[in-house]
Order: sequence, then C-alpha cells, then structure tokens
Amino acid sequence: MDFNEQYNLWLNTLKNVDEKSYNEMVSMNETEKMEAFSLPLEFGTGGLRGIMGIGPSRMNIYTIERVTQGFAKTIINSGREKSCAIAYDTRYNSELFAKTAALVLAANGIKVHLFSRPAPTPFLSYTIRKLSISFGIVITASHNPKEYNGYKAYDYRGVQLSSDLANETTNNINETEMFTAKKLPMDELKGSELITFHFEDILEEYLKDLVKQLPNLKLTQNEGKRLRIVYSALHGTGAEPVKAVLNMQGFPKVSYVQVNPDSNFGGLKTPNPETAVAYEVALKKADEIDAHIIFATDPDADRIGVQIKTENGYVALTSNQMAALILDYLISIKKETGEAYNQNDYVLSTIVSGQQALVIARENGLCTKELLTGFKYIGDEAEQLKKLGKKFIFGYEESYGLLAGDMCRDKDAVGSAALICEMALYYQLNGTCIYNKLTELNDKYGYFYEDVYSLNISPLGFSDKIKSIMGMFRKDVKAIGSFKITSIEDYLLQKRDEIEVDVSEMDELPISDVLKFYFEDGTWLAVRPSGTEPKIKFYFAVNGKTQDEAKDKYNAFKKELDIFLKNL
Repeated sequence: MDFNEQYNLWLNTLKNVDEKSYNEMVSMNETEKMEAFSLPLEFGTGGLRGIMGIGPSRMNIYTIERVTQGFAKTIINSGREKSCAIAYDTRYNSELFAKTAALVLAANGIKVHLFSRPAPTPFLSYTIRKLSISFGIVITASHNPKEYNGYKAYDYRGVQLSSDLANETTNNINETEMFTAKKLPMDELKGSELITFHFEDILEEYLKDLVKQLPNLKLTQNEGKRLRIVYSALHGTGAEPVKAVLNMQGFPKVSYVQVNPDSNFGGLKTPNPETAVAYEVALKKADEIDAHIIFATDPDADRIGVQIKTENGYVALTSNQMAALILDYLISIKKETGEAYNQNDYVLSTIVSGQQALVIARENGLCTKELLTGFKYIGDEAEQLKKLGKKFIFGYEESYGLLAGDMCRDKDAVGSAALICEMALYYQLNGTCIYNKLTELNDKYGYFYEDVYSLNISPLGFSDKIKSIMGMFRKDVKAIGSFKITSIEDYLLQKRDEIEVDVSEMDELPISDVLKFYFEDGTWLAVRPSGTEPKIKFYFAVNGKTQDEAKDKYNAFKKELDIFLKNL
C-alpha cells in the first residue's frame, strides 16, 4: 500500500469519527502526506519514538492502539499472568496515549496497573519488580524535543524487552491491521475491574526500599542542613519523587526550580541535562543561595546531570565522571565498615562509556563487564548475574544514566540524586568537595576525557546512507588523520581485526551495527548509528597520566576527527 492509499484509508476511516485529525489530513500538501503516510513507525528493541501527528509514520492514538494490540498478543502468549504496568511523562499526549494503551490491554483481558499522574521511567521498572507484574509500558520520548513522544516496553524483570520479545512483538504488530484493535470506551477507564491506579503507594514503597539501599542515611538525617542544593526537574516527572526523597534524607536547604509539569518544557528546545542551556534557571538560583551542588533530571527522570561549585564557578560533570565518583564513594563507605567488595561483585558499563570507573572497580577487587549501548543490556546482565550467584553493584552509561542496587533495572535519576547528595555532604563534612575528590581520582587512576559527535543524515533515504557510511568504515578506514588504528572490533560481524595480526573472535555480545577502533596511543573511537534518529554517533576517549597529557591527546584527536568527518 503506497502513501496515497494509506492516506485515503485514514481519511475515509476518520472522516466521521475524528474531525480534528480529518481536517489536519485535508490540509496536508504532498510532501506532508509522504512523510506522514509512507512507512509505519517501526517497533525496535527500544520500542517506538517519533514526531506526534496524524498518520502511520507519527505518534497518535491510532498507532498506539495498533502497537498495543500487538503487544497484548505478546503478553497473552507469554504464559505469564496477563498483567501490565503503564507509566507516562509530562509530554503532550502522554497521558492520553497511556490511557489508550490501558483501554486496549483491558479489552484484551489484561490486568492494567496505570499511574494516575506522570511518573519517572525508573518507577515503571520498580513497580514491575515490586508488584510482580508481567510486563510494562512507559510513554515517553525521554529528553527529545517537545514534538516527539515514544513507547517503551518492559518484561517481568523490569528490563526493556529483549531482542526476541521485541521481534515477537514486531511480528504481532505487523499482523495487526490499522484500526482493528480492541478497546474499551474511555468512560470505562475508572470503572473497569481490570484497571488499577497507582502513584502514592508506589512512591511510599520506593522510599522505604531506598532507605535500605543508601549507605549513609544517618549522616544526611543528622547533618543534611549543611548542604545547599538546587534541583531542576526540567518540567518533568522527577519533581515530586525527588522532593520526597530529599525530605526523607534530611536535606532542608533545597531550592526547586522548573518543577511544574509543562509539555513545552519552559521553552527549552531539548530538555536534556547533558546540555548547558538546561541549567540557566538552576544556575541563577544557585548564585542566589550560594548552592554547593546543582542537579537536573530529564522529563522521564531516568537521566541526571550534576554541576558542582568550585572556586571558578559551577562546573558540569559528565556521567562518566559521576560514575567514577559514586563507585569510589561506595567503595570508601564499604571499607569504613571493615568490609570490601570482591570478585562476585560487578560493575557494568557499555562499550562507548568512559573507563575510569572500571579501572577503579578492578583496582578495588570488583569484576567489570562492558555491554552494548543501551541500559537494557545493563539491566539484563544484572539479572543474569543474580542467577549465577553474583551481585550487581553499579551500572552506568555515558549518556547520563546511573544505577546502583537492585530496586530498578533501568537507569534511575531519582535514586542517583539521593546517592549524589549524600556523597556531596560526606565530602563537605570531611573538608573537601566532589570536585576536589575527582581531582584526587584523576591523579591516582589517570585523567580520562571522552566526547561524542553526531553526524546528522537527511531523513529521506537515511537508512541507505547510513549503511553506505558504515560499510566504508568497515572496509576502508585504516587511520584517522595521523592516528593509526591497531585493532577494530566489529559487533555486527562479531570479530576483532588486529591490524597486522590474524582476525580473532570477540567476547560474545548480541549482534549490533557498531564498530570500535583502537589506536596506538590508547585512544579509541566507536561508531554507531542511532537507534531512534537519522544520525550516526561517534564516541571517542583518551587518557593520560597527567591532565596536560590527556588534554593534548584529546585536542589532537578531536582536530583529526573533525577534519575526517567533514570530508565524509
């Protein structure tokens, strides 16, 4: 069915049932029709994500109905209890999409646990685990611009769907014709015996479990008044949970900014705690109260960014730096109790994340493992370790995702905020600060610098263009400027090519279209197409024994990579 046939199907179906969408379609030009009706949104390993609007290529209630009908078949065929939790963020239509999914699942005889108001993505994972629910859905587009929304699915462990389950769900969706989903009427949402609402009960249980997990709660409850904090929710779901957590810990001197739910995100183009512009409001408040620490969470409160006060103003820390600091803090507190981690304790990361935390882990007797990009792999591996009698201690990824302990199986900015504020107070009471501690770690374990570039591809025909670029990297790239490649790891072909040495097999990881290049001086570069957008991401990292050495290597490689990418 070409895009004109799809367009006419939608036009005729909605003509007398959805006047707003019908009028939107009537006003479309040919280019808009092509973009909205050419191809349906694909359900990948991360679920769905796309621009909101009418048509099969957009996020709307009709694509939500079709996808959820396909997912309902996955749930029914799983052999598990027919139950599913649903959470949603503060974006446009998130609540509507969540309720739509709930009504489809209930019409299929599936018990639904629906959040009554916006809730963090990690709360969805936590709820599945806490209430022994079989599956989960969260409606969110994370830190994407306001025009986007998304749909992520989880299994009974609170982990995003495995590739097998995602593929099964994709097949079920493909077998579902548009506009054929079962669905209860909206007025039955609160009257259905199959739909239960949650929020306060989950927040209460989360706080109880977090108390057990924090290593130094008595310290914050006794001395929390000494730490001045600014927190920005970026108008997302973190506002109420983070406030409850900080109150429980005993931090009274907190200034909360950008906490009102706002689908426009206060005018931010991208509500992303990785970007400097996200902190403008928080920095102004921090100057007013002379805050020691600033942190911000993205709209679904799974990512967290941190800035620390120094003699030269507030300095933003990367996720890789925060991972090193948190892990070192956990190790230090463990030692204070006369205990230590061992080879049964694991720190998990990804192949594109920084190395310093892994070095710290290994130097202190913990095991480490690097996985494919995406926190679902960390969550899955944490569950596999449990089966082997091993223990997951901490996981992190470069894109501002952190997780400690067993409460969730997805990155958790709420629990991470509690741990970071506790750590900040601990160092303050010991006559130092987080930033000074980072300098100590750098002097001890080496200086590490990481960065990521994105090469944007034209949306039309982007798939073929990406394949062409990745093919070129596989076959033709032997150096980046003056930086000579010594080995290449190909996660699609599952092989390691040692230059001037025979090809060897790699440690077993799922197949993924990722390349990682290693250079003579220890620098590495990873090349990975985005899973949600028409772009290729280039991650690179350098390290040195001194700050000057690391900076020089970073600047030199960055310059060569800039030139290389401009010539693509």
